[in-house]
Amino acid sequence: MGKKISQETYKRIIELYRNGEGLHIDEIAKETGVSYSSAYRLTKLIRRNNPETGQPFASYLEYNEYLAKQRGYKSHTDYLKHQAMQRTNPETGQPFASYLEYNEYLAKQRGFNSYPEYLEHLAKRRGYASYRDYEKYLGIERQKRPENMRISYLIKEKLARMKKTQCWLAEKTGISRQAISVYSLGKALPSEDILQKLCCTLCIPSMSLDELCRVAA
Repeated sequence: MGKKISQETYKRIIELYRNGEGLHIDEIAKETGVSYSSAYRLTKLIRRNNPETGQPFASYLEYNEYLAKQRGYKSHTDYLKHQAMQRTNPETGQPFASYLEYNEYLAKQRGFNSYPEYLEHLAKRRGYASYRDYEKYLGIERQKRPENMRISYLIKEKLARMKKTQCWLAEKTGISRQAISVYSLGKALPSEDILQKLCCTLCIPSMSLDELCRVAA
């Protein structure tokens, strides 16, 4: 598995592909330094439009998020958790109790002692010194998304107007200070219920994650 494809590389692939009128997939792969399979997957993704925006999906993650919501889930992560808990653990004969238990089982089947050890292995295969470094990279990439920039702006702007701190917001909402910091920096989006708590506490008109994404688009 290669290094994670950046937004800059993805945009370059879009430019080279030009809706099927540009370079061939193998030429795009050579030009951008990605594998043929990655180039094929991403050009196939470009050919799909997001019905909510009328524009091509900006990333494979956005596409997966859209599919999950069409299936009635809040996010792609929730969909994966549901799928995992529908499977039976061969070691116990019972359904997996959690997504973590499922991932631990898969990691051991692949020859690793634990799921964290497997994550470290994947990070190094992608060219990072550690999984922590890989997480930092992902955080930076997420900060560039319009919806992440939007939630970051809302939190910072409202706290400044109210002359309150992140610690105050954490106490009022019952959300950890670490999580508030992550949302404030735009490194991650809150879940639907947490978003509602933030909106209520910061006197922001209630909105769903879908509405947040549309406003940010």
